[in-house]
Amino acid sequence: MEGGPRTVKPRRHRVAVCALALIALAALLGAPGNASAITRDAVLDRGKVWVDRFVPYSNSGWANEAGDIVANSSLGWRRDCSGFASYCLNLRYANGTPLSYHSGTIDAVLTPITKEQLRPGDIINRPNDAGYAYGHSIVFVNWANEEHTEYWSYEQSSSRGGTCTRLVVYPFWGEPGFAPYRYNRIEEDYEPWCEPIEGANRYETAVAASRASFPETGSADTAIVCSGLTWPDALGGAGLAGAVDGPVLLTDPRELPGCVAEELARLGVTRAVIVGGERAVSSRVASALAEAGVAQVDRIGGADRYETAARVAEAAAFELMARGESSDGTAYLASGENFPDALAASPAARFFGRPVLLTRASALPSATADALESLSTTRVLVLGAAGAVSSHVASAAGEGRVMGRLAGLDRYATSIIVARHATAEGMSWAGLGVAAGGSYCDALAGGSAQGKIGSPLLLTPGTALAGVTAREITAHAEEIGRAHCYGGPKTLTTGVRLGIATCLGM
Repeated sequence: MEGGPRTVKPRRHRVAVCALALIALAALLGAPGNASAITRDAVLDRGKVWVDRFVPYSNSGWANEAGDIVANSSLGWRRDCSGFASYCLNLRYANGTPLSYHSGTIDAVLTPITKEQLRPGDIINRPNDAGYAYGHSIVFVNWANEEHTEYWSYEQSSSRGGTCTRLVVYPFWGEPGFAPYRYNRIEEDYEPWCEPIEGANRYETAVAASRASFPETGSADTAIVCSGLTWPDALGGAGLAGAVDGPVLLTDPRELPGCVAEELARLGVTRAVIVGGERAVSSRVASALAEAGVAQVDRIGGADRYETAARVAEAAAFELMARGESSDGTAYLASGENFPDALAASPAARFFGRPVLLTRASALPSATADALESLSTTRVLVLGAAGAVSSHVASAAGEGRVMGRLAGLDRYATSIIVARHATAEGMSWAGLGVAAGGSYCDALAGGSAQGKIGSPLLLTPGTALAGVTAREITAHAEEIGRAHCYGGPKTLTTGVRLGIATCLGM
């Protein structure tokens, strides 16, 4: 972008709330409040107010939102560089009073980014406590040339005597230690590339996935209800959800969350199928479902996770038959001792009407072997490497059948292999789902939702986008268009979402 500074109009999106880190000043002024979401327009509009007023520089004075000098820090932000950056981001304490970070502490609310990712309203910062002669915080306005060697800034400058617009050589006149950052609560960063499907907790996230899959009131008469605290019984839930064309909802084992009861009412659910025994989902929850207006409450459970998965698969086959449909004879076989591989296959299980059966690593359970027979399985696809499902088990399951293995070096790579398999057989990369692979709950509901739209689910560490995942998203960016991100910022962090958006062309 060339010429003088100008504001780029952003797109907006919903962002979940995340807490500001505690800082030393909190002892005097009270704890920081919840960080407020803010658009890039608003960051630059606020900055321009002080720039137009030429608010005089002071590291011991303050100014309010209008740029008027005020008596103390409870009325305004500090009139130095980091105080100005804090003002532009509208940082405040829990009681609503202005919060002014220093250049050495403002990174508590920022995420490091690259030069290529810089956008209007981002921050360029050098901390004042890292051995440099001084710290400095700058608000990035826009690039001043096509080479991206110079940019326009808003800053509170001691050398200029006040708040100003300045043309700066990137990152700051050759000085070391300056780096670009992004405020954690910038609203519009990911909306064009990542649709957040999230709630305040796992139960609300599952409800959000249900709403994304079934947006119309009264659009699902059957729902699958699984434990939100234990995963073994729930792994086959997506296939059953596909067979009944309903959502997967999560519950506390002891009581039905209010948000789930409300979603059942919105959907018009008349039948709920609980997956798992009473240790997974208590009879109290079953009673609460009936009290919430669900006319029929069924339960599918077995003596262990393997028998439960087998019974769920057989129930799904029965439901498909009742609709005049059937499976294509393919079954997925995954470890019952860990969850990631089974979750990666859940979109395909729903979309194709295929069962997910579980096994021990070293021995094929009799319940699983029996289910392979009763389901007339002609092809077995083993999920995960030999450490998850041994060659001996794979051979036993595949005897007399076509047998294959979908495996990568780890759970993240395996989810990619499964996604490639699913898209090769008829699913689409459009609207790809991404969930944290370190926990099961968001991927459990997300896998079912992805199967509903016919798109796979990739897993990644929740704190940093896996390199293999980033490369796969980049390779299919044009087909993906906009990804679905399952889980709130505690499970799928800002850095991960930024990485996904960057891979998709942000």
